Amino acid sequence: MAFCYFWIAGWLIRRVAFTGREVRLAGCTLIPFYFGYYMQTRGYFFQAFADGLFILGPMFILNDRPWSR
Repeated sequence: MAFCYFWIAGWLIRRVAFTGREVRLAGCTLIPFYFGYYMQTRGYFFQAFADGLFILGPMFILNDRPWSR
């Protein structure tokens, strides 16, 4: 399971690396914290997954801003 979480974190970091500066800064600080500490302190997978959507999801919404093009 740890390998799967590390693989997902690496995939997210690679996706964030090709975005704008604000998203890169937020992603490179939040993703390691989320997978390294936050997920391990939560008891249920669905709780960690739902929290991850609200913690990491806005970064990808910021990346698709129509006014940033």
